Amino acid sequence: MRYLTIALTKGRLAYQTLELLEKVGITCDEMKNKDTRKLIFTDEEHKLRFFLAKGPDLSLIHISEPTRLRCIS
Repeated sequence: MRYLTIALTKGRLAYQTLELLEKVGITCDEMKNKDTRKLIFTDEEHKLRFFLAKGPDLSLIHISEPTRLRCIS
């Protein structure tokens, strides 16, 4: 099964986004552990992956053209 990957900036914005997602029933308790060094977290129930990166690095992440075309067709 494929996962939807959500890229988040590290820090406060990631935690604020998680709070919003929790309000609609999407949780990733593993990300709440501030001592973890992991950058990729998975929510198996909803088939979601969360990817943490520095803000400037996120501008380099994009959906490839073939993937984008499949998503909008």
